[in-house]
Amino acid sequence: MTALEARADAAAVEQLFQTMLGRPIGNDTFKKDHDGVYSVQYWIERLLCSEEFIAHFAASRGLRQIFTGLSDTTDADMAQVKRGPYGAIPYYNVTRLRQTRTVNGLALVFFMGVGDYLMATPLIAALHQAHPDLPIWAYASSSADQVNSPLLAQLLAVNPLVHRTGTYRGRPRGVWTDYDISDALRQIPDDFAVLPVIYDTDHGVVHRVTSVLETFGLPVELPVPPPIAYKATMSDAAQALLAAILDQHRQDPTRDIVCSHFEARSSGYIYPHIAALTQHLIEQGFQVVSFSPTGVINEHLTEIDIATISVPDSIEIIRALRAAHPRLSIVSVNSLMWPISAALGIPNLGLHTFRDDAVHQYVYANIHVMTQHLYPKLSPSRLFLAPGGTYDIRDEPGQPAIFTDYKPEYVAHSLRVMLAHALPAAEG
Repeated sequence: MTALEARADAAAVEQLFQTMLGRPIGNDTFKKDHDGVYSVQYWIERLLCSEEFIAHFAASRGLRQIFTGLSDTTDADMAQVKRGPYGAIPYYNVTRLRQTRTVNGLALVFFMGVGDYLMATPLIAALHQAHPDLPIWAYASSSADQVNSPLLAQLLAVNPLVHRTGTYRGRPRGVWTDYDISDALRQIPDDFAVLPVIYDTDHGVVHRVTSVLETFGLPVELPVPPPIAYKATMSDAAQALLAAILDQHRQDPTRDIVCSHFEARSSGYIYPHIAALTQHLIEQGFQVVSFSPTGVINEHLTEIDIATISVPDSIEIIRALRAAHPRLSIVSVNSLMWPISAALGIPNLGLHTFRDDAVHQYVYANIHVMTQHLYPKLSPSRLFLAPGGTYDIRDEPGQPAIFTDYKPEYVAHSLRVMLAHALPAAEG
């Protein structure tokens, strides 16, 4: 029996889900259980996975394994997974869904960080292009947890392709793709296609953008498009900060401006040498705009407290600085500043702080990666391979990863090397 035949045969589908879930479905097949998990109605009819994904149900030993890269499946199971040409599994097919029932809108359900959302913005544009007659509604979790940032809703609100935004009370479960979205599902109209925004992170995936596009059954074109940072109106507080930075630069226009950010929400990493690196940069002739607390007081430093302005405000400040000072650069740990800098086309020295063989999936053309590991899928032209003695290893109890702390002298030197290649020479 093919996947589509199985979908048409209600008894076969019920048997399939009973096998997957490890418990009888009974007469409440088309209802959600107390934990908000939908069965046939949701997973097949309402969400409508792609044929390849439905076919994969039979090869999976549980619903969670489907969404976690099949971590507990056998080689025989994996052989039945049909990946796209760029390495991701096509979970959804909205075009096929529209051939089977009426769809009056697309409901995108987000549970991720700000940086992950920015990398997914080309997906929203591609969905709009593929289905221009369908409104796109977006739902963001209001919870602050290891999976999600509630600040994501601020960026959805300024995306002109999103027709309506909403928030829901989400919560993480065992793995990030097993996030509880039951509160969002209660808000979505029955005639909307429900599309939780997930993506494949298998090391064989080419890039995050190719992953989200293949996940949604959309065409992929190379080079991958950068994140899209839609313009927003700056608040009065943000305008005042921008004016102060530009006034400061007019006092000493020979200084190049560098923005910095040294904290990562998802990993909990905080660069331990913020003060020393900030001081090094100032001594080397930079005007520093820091989006992290530095502990430094200097006339050539502006600290921006991101709790006092919105994420769109922060992006607009950086966009305006780039317009006023084309030699603007960024130094940041692997977090939201990587996709922000990519969206604005600003050279970024990215400090990669833990081993991740999928790092190539979130690197763009503007980013030079500092790492102690030689990643074969990263171009040597984008890589600062830190030699011994230029970093310390931090492996502490309770820490989610083994962190690499780069010494401030090496970071400051590497920034100068990057800028010599990436930026035009100063005039005069």
